[in-house]
Amino acid sequence: MPEIGSPIAIDRAASLNRLTEQTAITFLCEKGLLDPRAIVDGQLTVQRVSRRNLSFRITTTLGQNFFVKHGLGDERATSVAREAAILRAVDAAPHTDRLRRFLPRVRDWDEERQILVFDLVPEARSLVEHYRQTGRWSLALARQAATALRLLHSWQPDSAVVDVGDGRPPGILSIHRPDRALLSRMTGGSLEIIKIIQASPQIVTGFDELRDAWSPSALIHGDIKWDNVVVLPTESNDSARLQLVDWEMARLGDPLWDVGSYLSQYLDRWIMSIPAAGNSALAQARAAGVPLPRLQPAMQHFWERYTDGVGLDRGNRAVALERVVRYAAARLVQTAIEGEYQSAVLSNTGVLRLQVAQNMLQRPTVAATSLLGLDRDG
Repeated sequence: MPEIGSPIAIDRAASLNRLTEQTAITFLCEKGLLDPRAIVDGQLTVQRVSRRNLSFRITTTLGQNFFVKHGLGDERATSVAREAAILRAVDAAPHTDRLRRFLPRVRDWDEERQILVFDLVPEARSLVEHYRQTGRWSLALARQAATALRLLHSWQPDSAVVDVGDGRPPGILSIHRPDRALLSRMTGGSLEIIKIIQASPQIVTGFDELRDAWSPSALIHGDIKWDNVVVLPTESNDSARLQLVDWEMARLGDPLWDVGSYLSQYLDRWIMSIPAAGNSALAQARAAGVPLPRLQPAMQHFWERYTDGVGLDRGNRAVALERVVRYAAARLVQTAIEGEYQSAVLSNTGVLRLQVAQNMLQRPTVAATSLLGLDRDG
């Protein structure tokens, strides 16, 4: 098998039961998506991408570039099928031009083999990578993200075409009551988080309240994090645009979950920049490499663009903000668990994520102002 990222030759006789670097090319050729010259000239590269599903980045010098995703197993095949159905439904629906601008383009969906193909922009990078490289917290990108979510939440798919699920709350809101199957997959670090959560009345009560008040009223992305937000290059860096990718967890849900999830990513950048050493939590926070005041203008622009677009008045905006802050806290807890999934012991960053989340759940109004820089009455 060729090395990841290397030019490859094609084996057309290889089985397509499970995609490999070689059979992904076979598949694209069979679909008529890939020019054989890209193979003959040796100007083709395949890179295996580590995600929930079997995925590949395929680039050529002919301008034919693809992201191929193969859903393996019943659960993953179902999630890939949902992603394909939602994106194709948006593409086919009238009056979705503005929303379509923020979504990846589906080139092919093979329902029988559960293989989904997207156009790929090789120079695109995740928002995590973008901010890591630039160190600038763009107000324009924050506004674009808010617009994308607002347009998504205002679109109603045809339930006969897209199965949007039963609207159940995110699993993280029940994490303090984990089943055996979940516990069996966890390592020492994530198990320690479960113990801390179960011992925290603020988190347990907060999660129970959020789960009971869950209001599934719109199609949501369901897995908003900066790894799933892609920055596409343009001729001017100031006009770079965003796409929301990885739609496998999209479903009927509370739209404010997506909003809180996006805002939580700013807080997580701040938390990850806090050094482990320090005499107190306050001293640690003051030593953050990315201080909150640098992040808050972007959070303000994101919140204002979203709420102005959905037409929330002052009273409803205050209620929504409190729920958004608490959802952001829950997403921080989820990020903590995801970050410790392979760790034998709980990291300092994981502890800080839990501490911040607990404080946000306990005092959401204070957190809105002191952490997010958002005015409850604004």
